[in-house]
Amino acid sequence: MDARSRARLPAVVAASLAVLPAAPARGDSWIPRTDIGVAAVDTRTGRVLWEAWRPDEIPPGASGEVKAAAEALLPDAGKRRLGATELPEVPVKDLGFENPWPDRRVYEPLPVANRGKSLIYYRHPRAVIALDPKTKTEAWRLPTESYREKSDVAEAGDNTVLIQIGSAVPATLQTVLLADPKQLRMRGLEPHTARQRLAAAVFLHHYGDGYLRPELKKVAGKLRADKDDPDAGPAAKSIDKLLATWPPKRDHRRLLDGSVATLTGADGDPFREFAWPGAQRLLAWSLLQEQIYGGSRDAYSRQGDNYAYDGWDEKPVPLDDATKAKLVEHCKRIVAPGPDGEKPFAASVLVSTAVGWGRLTDAERKDLFLSAQPSAWRWAAVGLVKNGRREQLMEWARERPAGDHLDVCWLLKRDKPKGWVEKELAFWVATARHDAAGVATALGRTDGPIPVAFREPIRAYLQKEIAKPTVMEGGTLAAYSLHDALSVLGGFKNPDDTPLLLEYLKHPMSGTLLHVSGERRWQTREYRARGTAAGLLTERGVAVPPGVVYSEDLGPVKE
Repeated sequence: MDARSRARLPAVVAASLAVLPAAPARGDSWIPRTDIGVAAVDTRTGRVLWEAWRPDEIPPGASGEVKAAAEALLPDAGKRRLGATELPEVPVKDLGFENPWPDRRVYEPLPVANRGKSLIYYRHPRAVIALDPKTKTEAWRLPTESYREKSDVAEAGDNTVLIQIGSAVPATLQTVLLADPKQLRMRGLEPHTARQRLAAAVFLHHYGDGYLRPELKKVAGKLRADKDDPDAGPAAKSIDKLLATWPPKRDHRRLLDGSVATLTGADGDPFREFAWPGAQRLLAWSLLQEQIYGGSRDAYSRQGDNYAYDGWDEKPVPLDDATKAKLVEHCKRIVAPGPDGEKPFAASVLVSTAVGWGRLTDAERKDLFLSAQPSAWRWAAVGLVKNGRREQLMEWARERPAGDHLDVCWLLKRDKPKGWVEKELAFWVATARHDAAGVATALGRTDGPIPVAFREPIRAYLQKEIAKPTVMEGGTLAAYSLHDALSVLGGFKNPDDTPLLLEYLKHPMSGTLLHVSGERRWQTREYRARGTAAGLLTERGVAVPPGVVYSEDLGPVKE
């Protein structure tokens, strides 16, 4: 494993853990889908008439043919047809219509098409698009939210088609309702309180996705049984009321408008008739952020490939100009003297290209960037890089404390030009002179050769560290950075660095490793920096002296 691969390993492991699924399955999880429902669509207009996630949710007035077709597409109805729709297949290559879908992900199956009575159904893993059979032009499309499976379709009667859909409950709501704080790292959000869970239920009802209704019934039952919390009983009654008046279909736009209205106090606030004002604000911010960036950023993670401020790609936000202007003014009020828990979200919305960036003056952007609030200035930095203001970012960064410059380097790493730009190289090298270890870690995850200008500050850091070791414990961020600094220095292949690498064969940084063989369990102490130095010396053809201790046996481990 090369140095850069090893440098990426902690982030890769973290990313792997981040996508481990929770139950029930989210719309963007990697496990087999269980959250499959069915939408009844008018073939003439593309209007969704109703949605059902379980057989007992099919409207009582549905005809027998429609009910049978819907049950055939529901996974838990016991009548699920295997394979694709039974409608005759049409070659996709013969369709030739424009904008079948913006992109295709590598793990998605290829789309197929089937001919119905009056339409051709192009079945993409994330949508079904209805085409006129004669002109091959689009009649309507239905996003299905199913990221890995093509939706089955079944026609019933003269003007109804049943289409499989996947649940699209935002992670914010799912996390709070299922009370699993590990799935959403957000300071100040308390998913176990009755007030927060009622707030999530109100938002979900306002949105209309019905997949989690059984879970919501369980939440109400648990709240009714809680006799110690005075908020639990009223919350349970409110959730019962929501369940009794559930919308027949979901509406993404209604969720967006409701999130904004909750924050700004505009008409359409879904909390007008509920008590406990304020309990829903963090949820509303998180929902809005998730709808803009595709996920909720906690704004507190450390730098790295899993850096929290990675809001580069944004989704369209169909708000009118007047609403956007009102939201921007509200964000400004929150970022300045508002509640600390809301500031990270307000800053992210304020600098989003979809909402606020174009409504800010350069003076306002600079004020935001120079803010003492950690989230506000980092989100402003994201906005500068994302909008091509890299030189402005470095210029303003000189007015921030030197300890913040490493964050700027991580952001400059995004979309970095293939060759090093002179001003950016100078900023990186200046940062390395006071944080060589952090810069080394960033360099280890940067493509292309590393300029020799970094050798002097990284060598100075390594000389200081070996003279008086401070990095003692393996498996820490400091230990990874020490490894990265050694790897970067070794990569220069300068023979003058060989004596320094030889000194690191005695560095005390270590970590314990558990070994298991059958019923035998024992531990060893591993001296990681020594191993890194030995590998770099071997690469340059230098013989490693005998007697270097890389590992010590610590003896058996009891159960």
